[in-house]
Amino acid sequence: LEETAIAEARANAAAEGSAAGFDVADLYTLDPDRHGAELVVSCEVLEHVPDPDRALGVLTSLAKPWLLLSVPREPVWRAMNMARGKYLPALGNTPGHIQHWSSGGLQSLVSRHAPIVAVPPPPPRTMNLRRFDCVPREYPAGPPVHTPLAWPRSCRLSGQRLPPATS
Repeated sequence: LEETAIAEARANAAAEGSAAGFDVADLYTLDPDRHGAELVVSCEVLEHVPDPDRALGVLTSLAKPWLLLSVPREPVWRAMNMARGKYLPALGNTPGHIQHWSSGGLQSLVSRHAPIVAVPPPPPRTMNLRRFDCVPREYPAGPPVHTPLAWPRSCRLSGQRLPPATS
């Protein structure tokens, strides 16, 4: 993020009485001890990085234990841009987007790093909620399990509540 966006975030947090911290940093250099958190939110980031697998490795190390990912859902994102007359010469591709994922594509990429706990359906974005301190009861042959029923009870979501931080 640009320093002006960080300054605005700091001012908004201070106005709300929040002690939240904001930094301008290179994703690949973030330190889990300094930047790790119980919930890490990566919204509209992965489509901008040249090495999303490496970026997910860093994000995984920061998540203690939750990681919420959101990327534009393709091809819906481009179609919506074109429908509103934006980025027509680039066939609706938003400037700076060098990675593109369908819902299944993002799940496939991120599944290499952690199990899926929830995949809410909010088009035009694809979101995944990941928990990194849970181990599946068993991994069947083939693709990773995409149903919460295959995970220990403490790793599943129940209604709007998040499971406890320990299994």
